[in-house]
Order: sequence, then structure tokens, then C-alpha cells
Amino acid sequence: MTNEKESINWRIPQWFKGLNAEQQKHLKSYNTELIRFNKQINLISGTTEINSDSIHFADCIMSINLMLKENVGQRVFDLGSGNGLPGIVLAILDSRRTIVLVEKDTRKVEFLRYIGKSLNLDNLNVIQGQIENLGGQNIEFAISRALASVTKSLLMTRKIFKKDGLYFQMKSSGWVTEVSDIPPQIYSHWSSEFVGTYTLPGTNIERVLLKCKKLTD
Repeated sequence: MTNEKESINWRIPQWFKGLNAEQQKHLKSYNTELIRFNKQINLISGTTEINSDSIHFADCIMSINLMLKENVGQRVFDLGSGNGLPGIVLAILDSRRTIVLVEKDTRKVEFLRYIGKSLNLDNLNVIQGQIENLGGQNIEFAISRALASVTKSLLMTRKIFKKDGLYFQMKSSGWVTEVSDIPPQIYSHWSSEFVGTYTLPGTNIERVLLKCKKLTD
């Protein structure tokens, strides 16, 4: 792993005191590599690098904490994983669960596999491919961050979830509009529920977690 820039903030240990030493080390190493590879792969907005601890990592940790209160099972998919957020953070925080990252872009897949190997995340699997083509997976639990609108995400994943499967979506302040724009026919296959809200530490930025439940086979 490379040394991170001195200008990059890293306040995760201050904000989340329940993390053990290994989790802290892995999260910081992941952040370092995320920023290093960002020059070649465009993993995150360059303007968020300096405060990636809040904008990206705290966001994922707080959302994951909400999700894990919902009786989530042992295998969780991160759909359209891209830079690995939140799936890699979940794999670091909970080694008991198997985390499956799904990403179509070859370079991002290589990055995800590199991070998994570098951090010895034995509970992390990476699948390269289109989300819509995950036939036979029968997903029971999944999460996504900045994948698409709620409507598009539910249409995209309708055939890969089992009945009663739970799909968690991390959203910004525009979530109200996204939910209100869901066409009525979507609700014959899915229900949606507000799980919780939180404010990113060091900011006044609010985020929410939505839970969508598959109603049909």
C-alpha cells in the first residue's frame, strides 16, 4: 500500500470509536488506494478526495449500520459496485458475511479484486457483468449506492431477486422525488420503505437509506 497525501483528511477513528484496529487499518488503506487509483480510473469525484472520509466512508458506515438492523442474511450483493463502496466497507466491517460485488467495467473489476487481495478479504467475491444478466442468483439481500434512480434500479433488478428479497438503496436528498416518481405498476412487484436518515459527520449533508422488498417471484 502507498502512503496517503498529508492533505487528505482521515477522521474515521474519531467518529466511529467502536472500530477495532484491523478495521481501522483496512479502511484507511482502502481510502489510500481509492485515491491513488482515482487518477487512472475515475473512481470518485476529485473534489471529494480531501474529505472522502466523510463523503464516502462515513456515508457507507452509517448506512451499513442502519441496514444491519434489518435482519440481513449472510450473503449480500453490492450491485453496480464501481469503486467498491459500500460493499468493500461492509466486507471490512463484518467478516462473517459473504459480500458479492457486481460490476461491468473491466478496470473497476480489476481494482476491486486488487483491493480484496491486498486487504486479505476472504469474504469478498467479485462478479464482472451486467446486473440484468445475473440470472440464477436468486438474490435475497443487496445494497447499492449511486447506481440509478429508484425506479430504474427496481426495473433493472426485478428478475434477479427472490420473493421477499430486500434491496437497500443509499440516497441523497433527492430521494423524495425519486420515490414519488415510481410508476404505480412497479408496486405490483416491489414495496418501498424509508429505513432511516443520518447526517454526514463534519457536514450538514443528509443521507437516507431506503428498503425495497420484492413482492413476487
